[in-house]
Amino acid sequence: PAIVLDVVPNKKRNAEVGRVLSNSFGFGGQNTCLVMAREPV
Repeated sequence: PAIVLDVVPNKKRNAEVGRVLSNSFGFGGQNTCLVMAREPV
């Protein structure tokens, strides 16, 4: 399928980020994912 992506390689871009995702792989095939969000104001 055609997907439109807004990609800007090798440059920083100002953005208001409300959520982040951290994905980590460990020994023995363990995988964990942590999603963090700002508190609502």
